[in-house]
Amino acid sequence: MTHHNQLIIFDLDDTLVDTSETYWQARTRFVRLLALEGFNPEAVTEHFEEVDTTYIAEYGVVPERYGKSMITTCQQLFAQVNRVPPQSLLQEISSCGNLIMERLPALIEGADELLDWASNHFELALLTRGIDALQQRKIKAAAIEHYFHMTKVVDKKDAAAFREVMSNTGYSASNTWVIGDSVKSDINPGNEAGAKCILYEYSHPEYFWRQEYGTVATGKFYKVHSLRDVAAILNSPQSIPMINGLKNLHP
Repeated sequence: MTHHNQLIIFDLDDTLVDTSETYWQARTRFVRLLALEGFNPEAVTEHFEEVDTTYIAEYGVVPERYGKSMITTCQQLFAQVNRVPPQSLLQEISSCGNLIMERLPALIEGADELLDWASNHFELALLTRGIDALQQRKIKAAAIEHYFHMTKVVDKKDAAAFREVMSNTGYSASNTWVIGDSVKSDINPGNEAGAKCILYEYSHPEYFWRQEYGTVATGKFYKVHSLRDVAAILNSPQSIPMINGLKNLHP
């Protein structure tokens, strides 16, 4: 295997594969079910996001928590109007939550071209947060596992996790890039670990992870709106200005 001078640590969800689309589809089906029961869709969505944010803090990003958030939201909304949800509805809602584990996300536009190009010039590693079995299924379904010298699934992405990948692959922080969509889980810990960071501003027309609200970037980084723009930065970083991250990127 060819040894390259620099390492890229990629994120997976909403950086290489379109995970938010799967979550949006599941949430949309859930909201429609409660709308048929007479609940306002916007109110259902708002209540659900509050519950899910609480459950992420309690359980982490385990995919099973999404269905639990749906069931809890349903039960609480029914209780507010002195009703009890029928068992048949709860079963349908459980099916909505199961979509997260059953419907594997597709590659984001430009991801395969970027990986194909980058693998010829850089060592590639994948650091992703979640449940190992599900993350591995996503990677295999997207047929991208052969690009990575190392793949690591963690409960939490922090500076220590990035440093461990660098250590295990034999690269220093000064020769490492981090590419991901999250200020909280990619850019800030990547900067803390001493790597150069590229924020891919993933955009879904209907879905945004509320857990990113209020996150402030703590260092400088590059930013792209398309994965097709990443190569230009990696080829000539000195010619492209970095962003001073001391601002709230997500209002």
